[in-house]
Amino acid sequence: MNKIEKEVLKLHDQLGEMTYRQFWTIATQTTVVQRFKNHNTCTHCGHQWESDDEEKRCPMCGFKAIPHKSNRRMRVKVDNVEFTLLVQAFKGWQVLRLFAVRNFGRWFNGIYRTSVYVDEVRQQWLGANGENCMLSRRLSAYPYFNRNPFKTDSSFIVRRNMRNYGYYSFNVADINIHNVIIQSLVDRFRYCGINKKCEYFSPNLVEEFISAVMVTRMSEPIIKSGNAELLLVIYERRCFENNKTQGQMEAALKVALRHGFFRKNMTRMKYIDWCDHIRMLIELGLDIHSPHYVAPSDFDAQHRLLSNRLSKIREAERKKREREQAIADEKNFIKMRKKFLDLVIMGENITIMPLHNIDEFFEEGDKMHNCVGSYRNKWSSLILSARIGKDWYNPEQRVMTIEVDLSQYKVVQARGCGNQMSDYNDVVLKLMNDNMGLIKKLNESKCEENINVRIA
Repeated sequence: MNKIEKEVLKLHDQLGEMTYRQFWTIATQTTVVQRFKNHNTCTHCGHQWESDDEEKRCPMCGFKAIPHKSNRRMRVKVDNVEFTLLVQAFKGWQVLRLFAVRNFGRWFNGIYRTSVYVDEVRQQWLGANGENCMLSRRLSAYPYFNRNPFKTDSSFIVRRNMRNYGYYSFNVADINIHNVIIQSLVDRFRYCGINKKCEYFSPNLVEEFISAVMVTRMSEPIIKSGNAELLLVIYERRCFENNKTQGQMEAALKVALRHGFFRKNMTRMKYIDWCDHIRMLIELGLDIHSPHYVAPSDFDAQHRLLSNRLSKIREAERKKREREQAIADEKNFIKMRKKFLDLVIMGENITIMPLHNIDEFFEEGDKMHNCVGSYRNKWSSLILSARIGKDWYNPEQRVMTIEVDLSQYKVVQARGCGNQMSDYNDVVLKLMNDNMGLIKKLNESKCEENINVRIA
């Protein structure tokens, strides 16, 4: 347990349990309406009515209604669990308190009796310098079978990441929130111009938005420019995951905001593309302080250009790593194919020979535009190349790449350029089938008995 977690645990003890006012506020703002087709049932007062539209309030008690679709009509009892987020400031920390609200009601002699149980199950503490600590109650053994997976009678413990419980895995941060109550905010939100209503996002995204404001240092200029969605995208994609990346991203944000790149009502995909654009600039080593790259006039064209450029670099690096690995495995390749190195099959102006080394595999893949390089370590296959001309090493044209299964002694693949059919397909297959006995003889022979074989 580190220093921050110890401090949060002490503050948690000072925060104490929820007050009666908080309990009443939470209990009265989480009324759920069960909907079965067009039949509605209020979980607070038990009122039932027929309506095709989703009501925002119960017509009997007037409480705020959250629609919840059900697979059956409520006739005897109502038992529902919903989650409410309470946001409050405490000694310089922004605390996000999650409450599980259970509405339990049943009809008895025509009278509806209801009970509301409110239990705090999780707390997230956000510091002014980006500190983040999560506390929660212990989880039950099988959270899949219960809509409230927390043990309400257990104590709070520190949660650092997702924990696995048996066959199922459950993330304490992944909970569907139906209602948000903002009681108090730290001064940082007032500087950003955010009030207690927080009308930017739906209840499920308010928690992430508040976390993004507390963690991100550039939150104030981003929100004041009318790009609150951008702040959430930056937080979700972890653009500030380390100090180096954070400094580079902040520099790019300043340039983009200064030149008015972000327009109002931009789509979420545009924000995501811009974050990926900055990542590509950093990876390519381009100037992130230049508006030509950070805030281009034709963003789509510039983004495609960088994406293609980066794809070519990554493909070249991948081929380089693959070739280095292949060279390291060349001794194993020669050991596997030593029996067939002198094999030559000749027909009318067509010469067929196996690929002898790693370089020939990669050359064949580049010329024929196929993935034959990945077959170099396949023990059960023999790879051959068919070429026009009597000189196999200086061919007029590469015709086909052939794969022979050494367990069944038959041709399993014979493809031309780009894995397409070739005009010489029938000729090559007939030539291979006529000499399949020779391949079988070589494969079953010992390396010392191997002799030069040349068939015309």
